Amino acid sequence: MFLNRQHAKRREELGKNAVLVDESMMAKGRMEDSKAVELEGGEGGAKLRRTLEEDNAMQDMTDLKNEDFIFVY
Repeated sequence: MFLNRQHAKRREELGKNAVLVDESMMAKGRMEDSKAVELEGGEGGAKLRRTLEEDNAMQDMTDLKNEDFIFVY
């Protein structure tokens, strides 16, 4: 949980949405609801869209350096 909070702070510093939803651990029916929460942006309500260049999922970096990584607890 500590590492996830650190990553959320880092995402905010970079202008990204702090709230990320790990869809790999959900049922298919709940995935659409999580997408809506992620797009709303949490606090400000500003809709944020990430481009592939901003997404670190396919970059070769460690989990601690990748602010988009979600730790499972």
